[in-house]
Amino acid sequence: MRYGRVEAARKWKPTSSYHPVHDFLCTPVRGAQAAQRASNIGMSGFEPMSLAEYAAFERNLGVRVVEAGGVWWRRVRPFFYRPVFPFQVLDPQTVRPPRSSRWGGFQVPVSDRSRANSYLMYLVCERPWEYRFDALPKPLRQSIRKGLERFEIREITSVSRFIQEAWPVYLSFQARTGYRWRGDRRNREGFARWAEALFANGKVRICGAYNRDGLGGIDSLYRVENVLIGGPTFSRTEALRDRVTDALFHTIRTWAAGCPGVNCLFLGTASSRPSLDEFKLSRGAVAWKVPAYCYVQPLVWRLLTFLYPSVKARLGMSRKGPIVGSDQGVAPAGG
Repeated sequence: MRYGRVEAARKWKPTSSYHPVHDFLCTPVRGAQAAQRASNIGMSGFEPMSLAEYAAFERNLGVRVVEAGGVWWRRVRPFFYRPVFPFQVLDPQTVRPPRSSRWGGFQVPVSDRSRANSYLMYLVCERPWEYRFDALPKPLRQSIRKGLERFEIREITSVSRFIQEAWPVYLSFQARTGYRWRGDRRNREGFARWAEALFANGKVRICGAYNRDGLGGIDSLYRVENVLIGGPTFSRTEALRDRVTDALFHTIRTWAAGCPGVNCLFLGTASSRPSLDEFKLSRGAVAWKVPAYCYVQPLVWRLLTFLYPSVKARLGMSRKGPIVGSDQGVAPAGG
């Protein structure tokens, strides 16, 4: 997922990579003038999902989601939870996480930085309405042109067609990367169940890149409240040399540029391996360091830090940061 001139693309960086989450959520939406930007495969806005719809969507895709204390939670590790919606700011004093978190813990974005003892690192494209092909670095424009010359981008609206064409592509992706989540997708029946859940929501747009060998890769996009979220994406190994990922990502950025009423395009949480994020960062994404409060059950915390010293860094804590296992001022687990 890299192209030959990454060095030049690295020069394309914003002056600041930190953006407080509460300012982001309160910033008025701008850039509606970009709503009618042309696209060679048509533009039709994105109907936003509510938080409840998003929670159901994620659960149907296989994410472990529970509701507690009026909040939808994602289980990111056994007994450890974060809000399903990554930008949902919560008060650690009043939040009621899932009951099973008492054996593990939880982490939530906070608006008051003085309450933060950790941070969440998100990869986002800021001001998505400002995306313009002619403003990109020359090496990246060349890579996108190559991809668009060698692939035809089409929107995929048929789930049966998607299952037939995308399953072999997913197998190629999985063999290349060793991606383990939802391992049942390696058989056709499991992939079909996942694909039907992806299409059932009705608010997800999926694009495919086609050449004479068939489907080379897919990417997807949907909206939750005022945030666009990059969805499932994968590509055939043989298509990478023809810049299929650049063609698909450019299409997603173009779709996002034509969607009014959004504040950012969220591409996911930063990986513990920086090389995995290089593709997005070298193509205009930035890292947002979001203040967060983390609680871990004290005995579990002592065991984790003894067995896995890197756990502090993975939770966004400094080595000299406050003790996460302290439960002062934290509401009891809900259910």
